Amino acid sequence: MEPIKVKITRAPRVLKVRSSAAEFTFETDADIGAGGNSAAIISLPVAMRAGRDMHVAAPVCPVLRAGLERLSVIWSAWKPELFQPIRISSDGDAEPTMGRGLLMAYSGGVDSTHALSRLHREEGLSPDLMTVLGMDYRRGDTEKFDRLMKRTQPLREARAGEHLVVRSDAASVLRRVGVESFLGFGFQIFACFHLFADRYEGGALSADHADWQELLIGPYGATGATNRLFGSAGFGIRTLDPSMTRGEKVAAIADDDLALSALSFCKDYAVRPENCGVCSKCMRTKAMFFAATGAVPPIFLDSVLDTERMQALDLSRRNEQVFAMDLVRIARANGREADFAKLAEAIRAPSAAPSAKQRLYKYRMLLRSRLLGRR
Repeated sequence: MEPIKVKITRAPRVLKVRSSAAEFTFETDADIGAGGNSAAIISLPVAMRAGRDMHVAAPVCPVLRAGLERLSVIWSAWKPELFQPIRISSDGDAEPTMGRGLLMAYSGGVDSTHALSRLHREEGLSPDLMTVLGMDYRRGDTEKFDRLMKRTQPLREARAGEHLVVRSDAASVLRRVGVESFLGFGFQIFACFHLFADRYEGGALSADHADWQELLIGPYGATGATNRLFGSAGFGIRTLDPSMTRGEKVAAIADDDLALSALSFCKDYAVRPENCGVCSKCMRTKAMFFAATGAVPPIFLDSVLDTERMQALDLSRRNEQVFAMDLVRIARANGREADFAKLAEAIRAPSAAPSAKQRLYKYRMLLRSRLLGRR
């Protein structure tokens, strides 16, 4: 079978990646590098999905090429029904980059907010930041994205350097070829990192889960076990805070007013960048704050903590189980286990699928979230 041929069209601030299987666009307000490495990274899940080798019509770093081939072996073992191992070739080898400093992925969520604050406080770093428009926010939704930028501006100005924004359709393109966002988001972030590899010595992203939790969750788009394989000669990848759970990060920033004011993590797209307080993600985060400190910060449209609403958590999902276990563990450590007794009981005997009562409760919470967002 013929390899998938990947071609690039490059301007100082735009990279287009084209093949017979998919087309991707990356746009920035800053100058970008040669583009071969980014093209190889973003095209990898497409080639693995098709089970076809890949040739990039541009120089690609041999260190990165080897890492991506290794990734194809790993992903085909993790998801054999979806991916196959492939070989990668290119038009020559990209030269090692010689940049300086750290570029950090930043979304405004708990993980990246904690990581930025810890780097600034403990390591004396003010890293440049990179946010991708087209992942958590739709590429054309500049109104909501601008509100997120305004919300996070005080924190970024105090604890970070330059802020780079990449506008890309990569998330929607990958979904169209059968790669869901929870699997494909890492490829998008690392492809965007390499747009700027000439300027930096490495890219850093915060871990979504503690390393031991990753073993429970299974295949995920960015994990400590594989993130390093996206590095190239002169541009390494660093995973931040890999030993900390989400609940521990929440506890660490609970008394940091600047970090709290920037947080945006709501699951309900209609409400973002505000936090509704009633969707499953907001409820879980609200409960984590209470479990750790006994109080809920005023960052939610609905700041009331009603543990009965925890019924909306779908514990048939392994990812939700892991977060719920972390929540109960933190509550127990702080003498608040009784507040989450029903959740602890549900964790011990999770249902195989959400019940009709649970689905109804979830829809009620979604409706409440939308009403809050219109106030």
